[in-house]
Amino acid sequence: EPANLFVAGFIGSPSMNFAEATVTEDSLSTANFSLAFDPASVEAVDVGDEVTVGIRPEDIYPGGTRVEVEDPSSLISTRVDILEPMGDEIFAYMLLGERRTSMDQSRADDQLLMSVDPDSTIREDTDVEVVIDRGNVHLFETASGEALAHGLSPVSADLETETTADEDD
Repeated sequence: EPANLFVAGFIGSPSMNFAEATVTEDSLSTANFSLAFDPASVEAVDVGDEVTVGIRPEDIYPGGTRVEVEDPSSLISTRVDILEPMGDEIFAYMLLGERRTSMDQSRADDQLLMSVDPDSTIREDTDVEVVIDRGNVHLFETASGEALAHGLSPVSADLETETTADEDD
């Protein structure tokens, strides 16, 4: 559990994926995907805050994977750009959003690095839906780089009920 973005950026190989996100009432919204999230679960986070999401490559899985992901995100559409065999694993460099169909200059928010088993059936230049293990997502304050949370809490049914009840008042 890295204490800040600086540490998260150099610990582990391959490096952690980072994406800028905005906190909404029920999610972390990046330029290319959203992760269900209850902002009330983290004291230092408010709706509208700008945060940085950190995701380790080993916490991203092909959709429909045989691996049991305890707290998966919704499916995220990607395109496999490059596969890099590393012996006991393959690094899959994935393109997100418009970058999937454009050769324009990419940004870090337009890419994900996923680690898969050597017997994986994914291939370069193919579309693949992936899920993120939300229980292992790291959340950082963008301005200071300080860690805010390690693992995300989903939006609870209680929160949705409270929001609806407040609107009726």
